[in-house]
Amino acid sequence: MSDGHPPNVRLAVHWQHPASVEDYLQEFGRAGRDGAPAVAVLFTDRNDAGLLEYMADLTVENANLDSAATTMARRVKYDNIQQMKERANARHVCFRSAIVRYFGEEQTQRRTSLSVRIVERLLSRSSRVARASGCCDLCDHVRVDNLLDWASRIWGSGGPAVRRPSPPGPPSAAESA
Repeated sequence: MSDGHPPNVRLAVHWQHPASVEDYLQEFGRAGRDGAPAVAVLFTDRNDAGLLEYMADLTVENANLDSAATTMARRVKYDNIQQMKERANARHVCFRSAIVRYFGEEQTQRRTSLSVRIVERLLSRSSRVARASGCCDLCDHVRVDNLLDWASRIWGSGGPAVRRPSPPGPPSAAESA
């Protein structure tokens, strides 16, 4: 890719939620740009905002703003953190739909606008962009006990190998030697 980012990203992992929904969209949007299946994973905790607010404070304090502008900048950064926190920690709503609604859109079912299809057709190296087969852990009913099956369904045969843990049992002769 000419934009300096690695090509063919299949997995984007966040160890905490980003400072804004816009940041999250930009970061997970790197996955699957070539049209192949990709997954974004977001690990989050209700306490993630503390570090993000600390970093926002440092950014605002180092910006050399007057008092009113400092207050406004801090408020905007804190509001952005709160918006992302609410979406990242909501367990009763579809995460994908919450992100889409944040931008004032409604999630559609398998329908791409004509303008997007035209742009994809004109600018894409491949003639079709693959559709996502998954949505979010709530909609896809992802749990610890079915995570590997879910990942296999998302990536199918063309993605990264999914290794299943061996069932516990007695050590083999090679292991005990």
